[in-house]
Amino acid sequence: MELVFIKDEEKELTTSLKVAKKFGKNHKDVLRDVDRLDCSVEFKVKNYEETSYVDVKGRKQKMYEMTVGGWNSGNSNKSTLSKFNEGGR
Repeated sequence: MELVFIKDEEKELTTSLKVAKKFGKNHKDVLRDVDRLDCSVEFKVKNYEETSYVDVKGRKQKMYEMTVGGWNSGNSNKSTLSKFNEGGR
């Protein structure tokens, strides 16, 4: 699974759902971590966009799209950062 996708032909992004799946985490824990980030409102608005997806039961569920900068700020694990920077390979 590719971790990174391109939006609007310029932004490299991932989603909280892709991060959870790629690294074997519960999506609710990734959402919690994003919600608890200790950063400015301006930084969060620039790097995290709350959006949604439809789950297998047809329910609309919360997720985030996040930039490389946002991912880097919220994750100190170097191996996962390098995977993001390499496009999730």
